[in-house]
Amino acid sequence: MIPTVVWGTGNVGRAAIRAVEAHPALTLTAALVHDPAKVGRDAGELGGLGRTLGVAATDDIAAVLAARPRAVVYAASGDIRP
Repeated sequence: MIPTVVWGTGNVGRAAIRAVEAHPALTLTAALVHDPAKVGRDAGELGGLGRTLGVAATDDIAAVLAARPRAVVYAASGDIRP
């Protein structure tokens, strides 16, 4: 399994969460968010899966990158670019 981060949970990010979850070689390890109201919410909820994934959304970029993901799906809008 390839540890994968979805960076951004807007329209494209929601689709990315679903795609990562459905792919047999990928495992979602983090969902990066900008909106403080989304921090702590489960990625499955944010992705519209109707079930939890056990991955809490975070806004801590340093912690997510320190975990050394092997793949990042970058779906952020201009307001959360590093």
